[in-house]
Amino acid sequence: MKLSDVSLDNVRDFCGISSDTNDDMVQLIADGAKHFILSQTGLDEAAADEHDDLTLAFMTLVNEMYTNRTYTVDTQNINPFADAIIGQYRTNRL
Repeated sequence: MKLSDVSLDNVRDFCGISSDTNDDMVQLIADGAKHFILSQTGLDEAAADEHDDLTLAFMTLVNEMYTNRTYTVDTQNINPFADAIIGQYRTNRL
């Protein structure tokens, strides 16, 4: 599944959210996670769509941000799965 094809229903299913009462919050988190991935990789949306595993990183980030209301507290707690996937596609290395 391409990143651009992910719907709010897909996000809710992945995160185990059975109600639509938090849709505004879920959408805000999803938008933030997508922006984070694009800014970290330097890819535009079309280029990101070429990498299906970025969708898994996106869903993982959304779930973590929804559950914990944070991406990370410090660099020791970054989700290694999402970080490894994002790291593969970084084009803006310093």
